[in-house]
Amino acid sequence: MGEFMSIVEELTLILEESKREGGVLAQDLPGIISRLTRREDINCYPGIPGHNCHELAFFISLSSQFYAKGRGHLTCAQAMKKIVQHMQGSCFQITHTAIFITDSWDVNAFDDWRNNLVEIKRNALLEIYLITGRYFSELRV
Repeated sequence: MGEFMSIVEELTLILEESKREGGVLAQDLPGIISRLTRREDINCYPGIPGHNCHELAFFISLSSQFYAKGRGHLTCAQAMKKIVQHMQGSCFQITHTAIFITDSWDVNAFDDWRNNLVEIKRNALLEIYLITGRYFSELRV
């Protein structure tokens, strides 16, 4: 069971509630994650661009019209690319925990990034969650 499962459970409830208002804006995600983790020293994608690397990073892909309101949301493929760029590039050996949450799994993107994600998992904690309605599952790489 994932260390951040309770955070994902709370986020899932927030997303379910947001459906009544047409979903969540991409720019609201960093604030939601900060509130749920009770931390401000995190990286969040999508989020506010910055150059600081933190020990913990969230990568959130919302493609469903029920959850994603407005522009700026990441597709599953875009989020996987951001994970690789962050964990193996700009924040290599600084970010030690990456949490990837998506509502739409992209098999082709996973095939493209699988080796990178496996390597990241060797050097850091990587948890991947798929949200489906009011439920979520942890996926293994």
